[in-house]
Amino acid sequence: MDRPDAAAAPAPGAQEGVAALVAMPQFRWLTVSNVAFFLAMGSQMIVRPSLAYAITQDEFLLGLVGFAMAVPMLLCGPFGGVAADRFDRRRLILAAQFVALTGEALTLALFWTGHLRFWHLM
Repeated sequence: MDRPDAAAAPAPGAQEGVAALVAMPQFRWLTVSNVAFFLAMGSQMIVRPSLAYAITQDEFLLGLVGFAMAVPMLLCGPFGGVAADRFDRRRLILAAQFVALTGEALTLALFWTGHLRFWHLM
């Protein structure tokens, strides 16, 4: 039987993690930016196929957009690993997030102006 106070005790290593967030502003920024980026990526994985379906009313094209989003991640992953070993990681992350943000900003601008078409989502 578990002790009643066991749930209140922090997990092993949790204090060190919190201490790193408090002591290192760069780690804090990295954590916050990664959380924001992965929330945005998760949202993108829901919104793009939903927009494709809203535009085309075709389930196959909805799946095709999801597939088109996964292929670059699969094919570019090894090259990203090589780049991470050879270049400054902070600049590499910044450049990759800038490219992703630019693409999403263009998609949003097309959506707001009513010019978004299926091929833009691909």
